[in-house]
Formats: sequence, C-alpha cells, structure tokens
Amino acid sequence: MVEDRLPNNSKGKMTIEPIEVKYYYVPKAIPLTVHHYIEGTTTKLADDETKTQNYTTTYTTSPAVVNKNYELVSTPNNATGIVNGNIIVTYYYKLKEATLTVNHYIEGTTTKLADTENYALHWGDKYTTKAASNI
Repeated sequence: MVEDRLPNNSKGKMTIEPIEVKYYYVPKAIPLTVHHYIEGTTTKLADDETKTQNYTTTYTTSPAVVNKNYELVSTPNNATGIVNGNIIVTYYYKLKEATLTVNHYIEGTTTKLADTENYALHWGDKYTTKAASNI
C-alpha cells in the first residue's frame, strides 16, 4: 500500500546509452480512529481521536481521561500494533463500583446492634436503607 510517482523517464525511446529508471515510493497514510465508549454502548465518554499513520509503521494508543466516575474495562488487543489497513481502536469504560456500608450502633457508641450490611453499587445508583428489624 504505497503511492507511486512516475519518474520523468518512465517512457521514452531507447538509445545506445544505458537508461536507468528509478521508482520511489511513499507509504500511504492510513486512518487510525480511537473511540472511548461506555461499556456495551456507543455512548461517547471522550471525543474520538482520528489521525493518520503510514502503512507498516507501528502505532500506540492510550485510554482517554474520562469522567472520574468511570474506569477502563480493559485495554483492547489492538491498542498497539503495525498499520496494515484502516485501524479502529475502541476503549470501553464502566462506572466505578463503590461500597455502601450500613452499621447499626447504640447511640453515641460504636457498639453494634446488628450485622454490618455491605452493598456494591455504582456512582449514581439510588439506594434506600432500613433500620434493623431484629433489634
């Protein structure tokens, strides 16, 4: 995948003197696009990155700085490589998990009246807690 440019002497009439025709090639510029989506969707968390890389050169991409409530799911297999055609790299992000801990104490102390309850939630999840029923 290279662009060729015809030399001035690519056509002509042969003479008694030797003629050398030289072709020079320039690698084609290939588009490289990087997406940053919420896991399982095509909802963007950051702007797409589009650049061009020369054919057969190596490339490296990296995750974007996204909303602090999201984390990278995993690095895509094609985050780095050698350009051999159009490249599309997609990074997926998910909401970070957080733990909601509910304790039941005697007022003014840290003496527990019931077992601690832990819930794994994500940023923005709604939750409702209840007083212990076995006290």
